[in-house]
Amino acid sequence: MRVATDYIKTMNPLQVKTATLRFIDGSKFIPDYFGDEISWRWVIFPWNYLEDMCNIVPKAADGAPLDEVKRRLKENNGLELSFGEIERILKEVKRRKG
Repeated sequence: MRVATDYIKTMNPLQVKTATLRFIDGSKFIPDYFGDEISWRWVIFPWNYLEDMCNIVPKAADGAPLDEVKRRLKENNGLELSFGEIERILKEVKRRKG
C-alpha cells in the first residue's frame, strides 16, 4: 500500500486517501478507511482462494500421502479440505510450474 500511495503522490494529486477491507492491528501502514480491524491471521478471500491454496497446500504436501497432507492442513492451518480438493490444487500447482 505504501508503494502505491508513494507512486500516486508523484503525480501531485490534491489528496490521496487509502481504503482496505481489513486493517490488521499493529500494521506499519494505517489506511484512512477500513472495513474492520483484526488481529493478525491469514484471511482467505473467495476471489483469492486458488492462489492462496496454491501457496499453502504444497508446503503441507512435501511428497506426503494425501491423508497426511489433509492432517497437516487441519493441524497447521485450520483448513479442512477434501482429498479431491487437495488433488485439484496440487494438479494446478503442477500445471503452473509447466
